[in-house]
Amino acid sequence: MDEVLFPLLHGTFWYTGMAPLEPFVTYGADRHDAADYARTSAALRERLRTLPDEEPLAYRSEAGGEYDEELVLRPDLAPGREGLAVHQR
Repeated sequence: MDEVLFPLLHGTFWYTGMAPLEPFVTYGADRHDAADYARTSAALRERLRTLPDEEPLAYRSEAGGEYDEELVLRPDLAPGREGLAVHQR
């Protein structure tokens, strides 16, 4: 899900100055029975209750020295890692 939502969370929210939070994802919601619905509802209520204390996703800054002049991440910052997650600290 992180790869799918990266353009929105980083490219839109973070890049324009917002503080994106970890998304709340519910898989198979269209197939939830009453017990699943109750668990998901409780999890969402807890997530909403704790939002004020949640740390935003820590994306790297273009101007912070972590990228070179070609906007490529310095290789020593995420050795052996691949994908869009390397853009988070």
